[in-house]
Amino acid sequence: MWGTFPLKRFLHLFHSLSNVLDIVEVLYAARTISVSRGSSVTLPCNASYNLNRCGLVHVVWLQNNVELVDPDRYLTTVSEIHKGGNTRHRQVLTEILKVGANDTGAFQCKAECGSGESAKGHTININVQGKALIKIQSNQQVSFLYLYM
Repeated sequence: MWGTFPLKRFLHLFHSLSNVLDIVEVLYAARTISVSRGSSVTLPCNASYNLNRCGLVHVVWLQNNVELVDPDRYLTTVSEIHKGGNTRHRQVLTEILKVGANDTGAFQCKAECGSGESAKGHTININVQGKALIKIQSNQQVSFLYLYM
């Protein structure tokens, strides 16, 4: 028997559950980006979190669950604003400086709280297009092979 459930109690329960879910969230649109080899592309990530419940937050872009942190390949800028109450909003922009064949694939932004909670955003797929030059040397002969992707 279901019986009746007082609306006030339901709203309190719903509010309690929604507070658990809003410790940290990552927001940006899922999409596919086609980019020319050798050019750059910027990945934008927006994370909102409750400072009291999350503590310190680490927001980073991942490719195959590996953080994009090599300063020779990536430039990451971070900005953060206070949204009122305990809510903070962090924007992380990671630029892949010179796109190569290894950058084809799926990228995802992850925000991890000091308290242990984490959230991931949608997948952004990057398709690298353009020609690759392969230099082949053998017996004092040099050949060039162009691959079109």
